[in-house]
Amino acid sequence: MLNKISIVSVGLAGVLAIGSVHAAHPLITEDTGTQGAGGFQLELTYDDNHDRIGEIKSRSTVAASALSYGIADNIDIALGLAHIRNEAIESSVTNVESGRGDSQLFVKWRFYENENLSLALKPLLTSPSGNSARGLGSGRSTYGLNFVTSLEQGLLTYHSHAGYLKNIQQCG
Repeated sequence: MLNKISIVSVGLAGVLAIGSVHAAHPLITEDTGTQGAGGFQLELTYDDNHDRIGEIKSRSTVAASALSYGIADNIDIALGLAHIRNEAIESSVTNVESGRGDSQLFVKWRFYENENLSLALKPLLTSPSGNSARGLGSGRSTYGLNFVTSLEQGLLTYHSHAGYLKNIQQCG
């Protein structure tokens, strides 16, 4: 209970401490935008997934946060944390695993910017902070890299990214 109260308290304090904010609907893809030198951004997300395979029902929820900081106008560094809850129901028996997931550290570097086109690289590392034996993490460090483009044309902006994620699940 104390852990949930602490999380809510920190989130509320962060909201109250904010001077001016700009909010936008989260993108499904990545964009090349950064916070600018000295800028902060806190992203809070929640995913709720349901599945059924035969008689087995499963539900997975992930509450995640990412705090980004602009170390330069074109470079952000960010830390991502997640809380995962997995529930499986089979023959009236419910199995629940809940706890911290793997944490992420990533950098976004916008290395090219023209009038309407910008390009960025976003490498990331994960730390095996989640308990893989309970299905709450991968069990080992992973890494990845995204290549990101943003193109503005009149009133429309196009974003795309392509990437690689090395995510090996530890077995046994």
